[in-house]
Amino acid sequence: MNKFLSYLSDSRVVIAIIVIVVILTLWLIITRVNTKRYRTDLEQLENKYNEIKKIPLSFKMNKAVAISRVDQETIDKVEKAKTDFSQTGNRYD
Repeated sequence: MNKFLSYLSDSRVVIAIIVIVVILTLWLIITRVNTKRYRTDLEQLENKYNEIKKIPLSFKMNKAVAISRVDQETIDKVEKAKTDFSQTGNRYD
């Protein structure tokens, strides 16, 4: 027991223990902050997803067709999407 107490009374051991405790405390704080941030990000993404799901697919398709009339770069993508949409049989509305 005396050997243990003399070992603990060494200043290097005390400093090492304090450094370890500070590092663990910082790690816990950073983890908690990140978790809170990730949770709020997830809630925002869920809200965006739900807003997108509310709009029917046929409306989105009509909007894409209208955009493709103005933007020549999107015509091929919209044509492919239109064929894919027609193959689904509009069952996702």
